[in-house]
Amino acid sequence: MRPSNGSRTSDSSSQYAKGVWWAVVSAIFSAWFMIPWKLASTRGPTGVTVFAMLVFAAMCNAALYPLLKHRRENQPSAAVRGDSQTTAPKHREWLVALVLALCTLFGNELSARSIAEVTGPVLNVLLRTEVVWIALLSALFLRERTNTRFWSGATLAGLGLFVLHDPLASSAEIGAPGLWLGLLSALVFSVMAVVTRKYIHEVDTVRLNLRRLLISLPLCVVGGTSIETLLGADPQQLVYASLAGFCGPVVSRLCLMQSARYVEARITAVTVQLAPPFTVALSFLFFGELPQAREWLGGALMLLGVVLTIAPVRSSLRAS
Repeated sequence: MRPSNGSRTSDSSSQYAKGVWWAVVSAIFSAWFMIPWKLASTRGPTGVTVFAMLVFAAMCNAALYPLLKHRRENQPSAAVRGDSQTTAPKHREWLVALVLALCTLFGNELSARSIAEVTGPVLNVLLRTEVVWIALLSALFLRERTNTRFWSGATLAGLGLFVLHDPLASSAEIGAPGLWLGLLSALVFSVMAVVTRKYIHEVDTVRLNLRRLLISLPLCVVGGTSIETLLGADPQQLVYASLAGFCGPVVSRLCLMQSARYVEARITAVTVQLAPPFTVALSFLFFGELPQAREWLGGALMLLGVVLTIAPVRSSLRAS
C-alpha cells in the first residue's frame, strides 16, 4: 500500500527538521571550538596544535565508536525506520576517509596560520564564506540547485556576520597573507562538506570519522610533527588543543555528518552560521563580556538570515 501524499510530506518534514537540528548542535560546538583553538594557536607552532588536536580527537572518537555502535545495533533496522542507506565497498570508504583526512590537515593548518596573522573575528568572517563555496561546489558536483530564498538568507546572514564582528575595525591587524589563508581554509572545508554529503548514505558516520582521524595522524608525522614534539610542547597548548579537538573534529564534525544525511550541504552550511552569535553568548556567560549594540544587531540579522533559509519550504517538501 503506497503512503499518502500527506504521509510523505510529514516524513520529509521530519527528516528536514532532523538535519537542521544536527546542524544547530554542530554550530554550538563550533562556537566552543574557537575559544581553545585561538588560545592553543598563540602558544606554539601550528603543526603541534593541529597534531595534538587530532591525537585527542582520534582517542575520543575511538572511545565513542563501540558505544555508538552498540546503541545503533539495538535500534530498529534501517528498513523499519524508513532510512535509505547502502553500504559502500571498503576501499571506497577508506578513499573517502583519505580525502577527508587531507582536507582536515590542510584546512586546519591554513586556519591556524591565518589566525596567527588576523584576529578571531576576521577569521570567523573568512571561514563563513564556505556558504558560497559549498553552494557552488554542490551545484557543480551534486546537482543541488539553489534558489532566491537561499541567496537572500545567506546574504542577510553574511551581512549580520560582518556587522557582528566588524572586521574593518581592526584593519591594522589584517594582512593579505592572513586573508588568503583564511579563504583557502574555507574552500578546503567546503570540499570536505560536499564530499561528505555525496557519500554519507553509503558509510558509517562514526567509523568514517575515526578513519579520517587515524589517517590524519601519520600524515602529520610525515609533515614533521611527532610524539616527541608533543612531549616537549607547552602543556597549556596541549590542553587547549585537546579541548578544541573534542569540540571540533569530534562532536561538531559528527553532527555535521549526521546533518548531511537529511539535508543538502548548503542548508547545513547556512545553519552553522549560528556559530558566531553562539560565540558571543559564550563570551558573555563565561567572561562577563556584555554584547554591544552592534553585536546585538549583527546576531539578529544572522538569525533572521538563517531562519529565512532553513524554514520549512512546504511546497518543495510536497514536490519531493
